[in-house]
Amino acid sequence: LGDTLNASQPRPIESLSRIQTIAAGGNQSGCVSDSNQLFIWGSGGGGKAILTPARAPVDVKVEKLAFGSDFYVFSDSTGKAWVLG
Repeated sequence: LGDTLNASQPRPIESLSRIQTIAAGGNQSGCVSDSNQLFIWGSGGGGKAILTPARAPVDVKVEKLAFGSDFYVFSDSTGKAWVLG
């Protein structure tokens, strides 16, 4: 990550650690950290690429995460469902 190269071998995402859950779908991926923060990367809005994991603009503690082709859904620590995209 951080470049536009295709990797033929697995490699760590150096900017992320202590990940609780990870998901992918369509052209984007994301994960939830052990502090319940949501990070996303891949295809952004308007065809803009996010090459390195970026903290998503959500102000809740994220528990679970899933991606569709152009959106993602997550649940917070209270069990409430959220959608973005």
